[in-house]
Amino acid sequence: MADKNVTDSSADEKTGKPRKKPISFVARVRRYFINLAIFGVIVLFALPWLASYFLHEKLGEEWISEQISGNIEIGDASLGWQSPILLNDVSYESDTGKQLLNVKAVTSNQSLWDFLRRPESPIELEFEGMNATFVVPQLEPSESGMTSIDINAVLAETLKYTLPQMEREMTIRL
Repeated sequence: MADKNVTDSSADEKTGKPRKKPISFVARVRRYFINLAIFGVIVLFALPWLASYFLHEKLGEEWISEQISGNIEIGDASLGWQSPILLNDVSYESDTGKQLLNVKAVTSNQSLWDFLRRPESPIELEFEGMNATFVVPQLEPSESGMTSIDINAVLAETLKYTLPQMEREMTIRL
């Protein structure tokens, strides 16, 4: 029979439980890359949801409004890797707070994947249920009492106002 006083060299001296072998370097690297791959897949699938959430939150609206003059509000956004980008209840206000545009739905011809993969390609947007307000300068009769209006002056004044410019080419269908 074996002597009970002989201790196992792999056992912990205080508790008497066997010690765990340290994890090898290869196993640590393998675990690191597996965790990194799982995290990457989760982020990859969550990115469209995060982008949709960001677009209709105040932070996203403020970021878009910084790119163009005026304020944009987005009611709901739907983005997907293979589905078209869809924005619902979009409104555009001037810097003074006057609502100039209200659109029920804006649909693009590109998916999020196309938008990120080919940033130089033109965007096609389809506006459904659009209500727009055009601001025309107030016309006043001339001081001589006649009601004639100089059309050239009115057109020149109206053409001073421009639509916001985007960095990409854009086609809009109504």
